[in-house]
Amino acid sequence: MIVVKKIPPKDRNPLAQLYFAFPMLVWMGIIFLFSTRVGSVDQTYYLAKKALSLFDPGEALSASPAALAKVNFLVRKMAHVTEYFLLTLFCVRALKRRSKNLLILLLLSAVIAVIYAVSDEFHQSFVAGRTSSLHDVVIDSYGVLLAFLLTVWLQAVHSLDRRITRKTPQKEIH
Repeated sequence: MIVVKKIPPKDRNPLAQLYFAFPMLVWMGIIFLFSTRVGSVDQTYYLAKKALSLFDPGEALSASPAALAKVNFLVRKMAHVTEYFLLTLFCVRALKRRSKNLLILLLLSAVIAVIYAVSDEFHQSFVAGRTSSLHDVVIDSYGVLLAFLLTVWLQAVHSLDRRITRKTPQKEIH
């Protein structure tokens, strides 16, 4: 008896799937790491001083604790937005071979990122020195929304560029 082995289509190749999902999985691991003591307020205080010194080196040395606390707060919240902005883009990358419908792809990526944000806050509730906050999930969701909007905008620009290119007559080279 002859057995014919089906070769999986390129889209079903596990290595190809891992290739596209790997950045998303690594980034989820980094977010998880930041949810531990590594990402606590006292650990990010140093980054706040560095951020302040970028704008005014003398100010970072003479800044009051209250001013440093405000900068630290802003750095931390911008980190939340950035983390989930990137996670959403990595989700889009991981899933783009599964769906040709941009809206479904973006919605699924956004849902995954927001669920991960909720699970991240839940995880933080078990870490000493960390607190869990629904407010942080909302801030994370701003990053998701920005990635969503950027992807839609880039797709619109790309579609417009394709339409313009198709309508432009090509000059013959002699």
